[in-house]
Amino acid sequence: MKKLLLLGVAMAALAGTAQAADLLFKPGEDAKFNWASYDAYKKAHGDLKGETLTIFGPWRGEDEKLVTSVLNYFTEATGVTVKYSSSENYEQQIVIDTQAGSPPNIAILPQPGLLADLASKGFLVPLGDDTSKWVKDNYGAGQSWVDLGTYKGKDGNKAFFAFPYKADLKSLVWYSPENFKEAGYRVLGIDPSRAGEVARERGVETLTAYFGLETANEMRRDHGPAKLVTAANVFAHIGNVHDVIKGILAILADDGMFVSESHYLLSLVETLQYDTIYHEHLRYYDLHALKNLLEGHGLEIVRVKRIPTHGGSIRVYAARKGRYPVDASVEERLAHEDAFGLTSGAALRTFRHRVVQSKLDLHSLLAGLKRDGARIYGIGAPSRASTLVNYVGIDDGIVDYVLETSNSHKLNKYLPGTRIPVIDEARLFTDQPEYALLLSWHIAPELISNLRRKGYTGKFIVPLPEPHIVE
Repeated sequence: MKKLLLLGVAMAALAGTAQAADLLFKPGEDAKFNWASYDAYKKAHGDLKGETLTIFGPWRGEDEKLVTSVLNYFTEATGVTVKYSSSENYEQQIVIDTQAGSPPNIAILPQPGLLADLASKGFLVPLGDDTSKWVKDNYGAGQSWVDLGTYKGKDGNKAFFAFPYKADLKSLVWYSPENFKEAGYRVLGIDPSRAGEVARERGVETLTAYFGLETANEMRRDHGPAKLVTAANVFAHIGNVHDVIKGILAILADDGMFVSESHYLLSLVETLQYDTIYHEHLRYYDLHALKNLLEGHGLEIVRVKRIPTHGGSIRVYAARKGRYPVDASVEERLAHEDAFGLTSGAALRTFRHRVVQSKLDLHSLLAGLKRDGARIYGIGAPSRASTLVNYVGIDDGIVDYVLETSNSHKLNKYLPGTRIPVIDEARLFTDQPEYALLLSWHIAPELISNLRRKGYTGKFIVPLPEPHIVE
């Protein structure tokens, strides 16, 4: 069984291979760099040509280019071919790959609970006492940094499995208590689910509660003001969003920063993601909407950035009005939304017609394949699949099965609103249906790559934005 080596903390199949020819600076070329360590490493490990190293990480787009530019120097020094890939749904993908016996050599993960689970099942490679001692001796956090990467293995014994390389100020993540304490900071998480128990076991102080004004007042009374408050992919799920923002203001220090991430309406419209519109999502945000919402409570957006999460999200930095200068990215993003037609509503009217046409095209494509006697299996049963399948009118007469991984709680049930059974993904490789309908189409490239690697030989149907077949 192949096992996985982990760097603890952090996932896109934009597969990229580090090439020696892509060095930004030739070794020794720029005197501003100290090349001594590079030269020493190359002398010690320069005979590995022909070896391949696979890395699974969170960086995509421009960030991937930067990471690859660093990996190129490793390739130049050692001769090792480095293959980097990523996935928007990193947690699901790493479980699929490890269970299939095809994990990467190194993975960067942010979820301590997932790391603990993989270690307990024997999927991780211990890094050894020498590595844990090096981490303890060379990081200011000392033993606590080692503890973050220590888990029980399949034999029940604790071992150092994951090398923490960074810390984030947010709930349920890696962080160094000693370093924050020395700097005068405390980290406090809040989560209404049982995930809070896991966080506390890992040494992250966490409250099990719903966040709002009342809870925030209690938190400030007991713990003081917060320099940073984060809310990633929660705004769309909140019923009383105004109470939450009042709570953020109540706990936020005068010079504090609030950082939120939300699925971006412009991306939704642009790539026809109507299947993300379902009951759990109460609202969909563009920057104009977030600006109006936050300004109504005295907060000012000072920076904004588009990120690839969930098919396209927006990260917004806000502070008390007038506290910090406003970055040019804010006005640029607002102007882009105006030009795109979000503000006037023109883009939404076009979106409506595109959705209807897409429905007709997809149903026609599937119906034609079924008339010819083809078998069609659906891949994955995410929440968005229910919207797509029910809106288009797909039933068990069109899609034979929907497939999920062997550990999914959705197995042996039906896709909501249909009689399409959800069965183990293994059937895809034994049955080899003529077509696989990708219901998580927004990550189609990595799904196709992974399913091909695992042995599926049929064709793929990508339902959105325009229905098409991939050979």
